[in-house]
Amino acid sequence: MGRAVGALAATLDFVRCFVAGSVALGYGAEFFERATESARGVARLGYARDVALEPSPLGSEGPLLGAAAVAWRVAP
Repeated sequence: MGRAVGALAATLDFVRCFVAGSVALGYGAEFFERATESARGVARLGYARDVALEPSPLGSEGPLLGAAAVAWRVAP
């Protein structure tokens, strides 16, 4: 995940990526540390070198809330 986020950060110019869902949050701090390290190794452009993956403040409900928001927008 870190490598993918690093490539996207270099392409889309963002420095924070929030990760939600029970699987990612279940791995804890070690997951976020390693994923951030991996992302920074890929994002070599100056503006993307400080990219970080962080747990979503929405917790494990983040993906469900995101799906609901998309459904709300596309519903006729």
